[in-house]
Amino acid sequence: MKKELLTQAGYAKQKGFSRQYVNKIIKLGLITLDPSGKIDPIKADRELKRNSDPARKLKNGIEDLSYTEARTLREQYRAMNEKLVFESRAGELFEAEVVMKLWGRHIMDCRSRLLALPTKISPVAFACKTIQEVQAATEKLVYEALNELKNITVADYSKDISSNVDDDKDERKPEKNTTKAKDKKKPKKTHT
Repeated sequence: MKKELLTQAGYAKQKGFSRQYVNKIIKLGLITLDPSGKIDPIKADRELKRNSDPARKLKNGIEDLSYTEARTLREQYRAMNEKLVFESRAGELFEAEVVMKLWGRHIMDCRSRLLALPTKISPVAFACKTIQEVQAATEKLVYEALNELKNITVADYSKDISSNVDDDKDERKPEKNTTKAKDKKKPKKTHT
């Protein structure tokens, strides 16, 4: 069975396109011509569908989107934004600044617990009679410290962090002059 090939004008008529539009999509490489210079409509339809996918157009930005595609994209971004707002309000999402403060606080807790180990270990080690007892006591205290750190949750820090973030925001505001007139020192009078 021989393939039915169409001229550009015939393909435009079959699809309800203008001839100029068919010429444009050929020049853009959205559909290809047969070696004879004609269009295979089945192949062209597949190519047009594949090459017209809005997700593929985004590789060069959004300048080539149609109104419908742009509106769909806007709605997708709006939905993603609303999801972020919901997750933030539900306590599932934190601002980067808050996460950095939480992480810094956790690192400081780890540091202070590790630095406290020698103080806890020395009296225990002094009472031990063998190296194995010292090793077992040391291991026990290290695991206790690690288990304390493991059980810390965001809730343990969140109250302190949220108040610190608010304090930091307050610090960025320009300071108001809070001195009262009666607090200002009056210049001393000198007798001449």
